Amino acid sequence: MLKLKNKRINWYLFLVLAVFLSGLFLKTYRQTELLGFYYDQGRDALAALQILSGRPKLTGPISGIKGVLLGPFWFYLLAPFYLLSKNPGIAASLFALTDAVVVYFSYLIWKRISSPKLLKISFLTWLIFYEFSWQIISYWRWFSNPTAIFAVEGILIFFTLKLYLREKINYFLLQNIFLIF
Repeated sequence: MLKLKNKRINWYLFLVLAVFLSGLFLKTYRQTELLGFYYDQGRDALAALQILSGRPKLTGPISGIKGVLLGPFWFYLLAPFYLLSKNPGIAASLFALTDAVVVYFSYLIWKRISSPKLLKISFLTWLIFYEFSWQIISYWRWFSNPTAIFAVEGILIFFTLKLYLREKINYFLLQNIFLIF
């Protein structure tokens, strides 16, 4: 820690925040112009707007298997972002803020599986690779239900780890709720 005029600066936290915000910038930069908007995104936007107009959805989008539908969770997840902006590019940029969920739960997992001595450097290394990966940045430019996988996956892995370590059985219920969606 460095002291500047009676204020302590946590350089590690500052560096993590800088990497996260830089990655968030790359994921949202010119999102309205670069967003791929195809049939799936239009269908999802229409479903979210229908939910906002008071017509709930009981089924989600069709899966890759003919006749098999996904759950409606994706539509309900999209609805608040389309409430803030009817523009898909802006809604996608706002949705990119859920990347904080990914980073938070990843840190909790990392903290649990890493030694205290290696935690800071290993998490920061992972964060740099995650935030600046072209593949992950390109996923955020495709506003469809796979985009939410990053956050849901982090949460599911965290719940699974808690169950494995037998810390709380309540995580079993939460894990299954996330699996349904």
